[in-house]
Amino acid sequence: MRKVNVKVFKDRLEAEKTPVMRLCGGEDVCLVFYVPEFLRGEHKYYLRFSTAQQAKRGGMSVTGEIECKNGVILYCLPKSLTETENLGIQLLAVNKKERVFSPVLKEGLISAKAKQYPKWYTSEKQKFLRTLIGKNYFGFDCVCLVKGIVWGWEGRSDKIYGGAVYRSNGLEDLTVEGMQSICGVTKNFNSLQKGELLFMPGHVGVYLGGGLACECTPIWENGVQITGVKNVGAPAGYNSRTWVSHGKLPYIAYEESDILGDIDGDGEVTANDYNMARNAVLGKITLTQAQIKRGDIDGNGRIDARDYLLIRRIYLGTYF
Repeated sequence: MRKVNVKVFKDRLEAEKTPVMRLCGGEDVCLVFYVPEFLRGEHKYYLRFSTAQQAKRGGMSVTGEIECKNGVILYCLPKSLTETENLGIQLLAVNKKERVFSPVLKEGLISAKAKQYPKWYTSEKQKFLRTLIGKNYFGFDCVCLVKGIVWGWEGRSDKIYGGAVYRSNGLEDLTVEGMQSICGVTKNFNSLQKGELLFMPGHVGVYLGGGLACECTPIWENGVQITGVKNVGAPAGYNSRTWVSHGKLPYIAYEESDILGDIDGDGEVTANDYNMARNAVLGKITLTQAQIKRGDIDGNGRIDARDYLLIRRIYLGTYF
């Protein structure tokens, strides 16, 4: 058995470069992690793996919580991973008490985060955040926004987490990569539905339909905000970005749209629908049978130029 030492990351913000191991096929490999003193005690630990194929899809695999004894973590790789040519590995240490998934903004939270991330929480930012205390503001990051909502966040300032209950409704305390690993992600945005999660490295958002997303990000307005999704044609007037993949969270019930003209199935006829019809007519994309059924306005069993024009009229409100 071969032992391999791997670097420990305090959190995903520090895990900018993934260590890469070259493994000999079939050899037993035991990973040895020496956890620094300041990361022991009130922490829980997870491993994140990324094969070459997963890296191309922007995905990773995440283990359950693993045990740390006397500052040392031993983990024997499954046989399937030891046969991997190149394997990216990260150990993530998460403070058990640091459940900042939707807390009411208070002085204690600002001080704690400023101590944790002093370079980000400058004195100017701290001063601004303190002006929001007592005004029903809550603390989120991108993945904690998703978890907070699933866990029951209601915006209640009389509850420490706005009404959310930690690890409720079947959803574990997952990282962005952990959430991505259970969503069955795809890079084909022709099938994007309202309520699906949008992913890019280290970041997640929620698709709202109509080319818009809800995400928590420090750029633009520095907070929870509505942004455009360039992958499906973002509406004018919104800060927009291009996402890498999307997928359905298993704990959310997604309903198939039966609205005629709603090709992308997001529950309404938008510019993205007639753009999809146009691209299908031009042979640039291939629609699923469900998408063809929703976009076949004239009922001839296929998407043609007439359907494109009719869908556009529905969107513009001139179809009667």
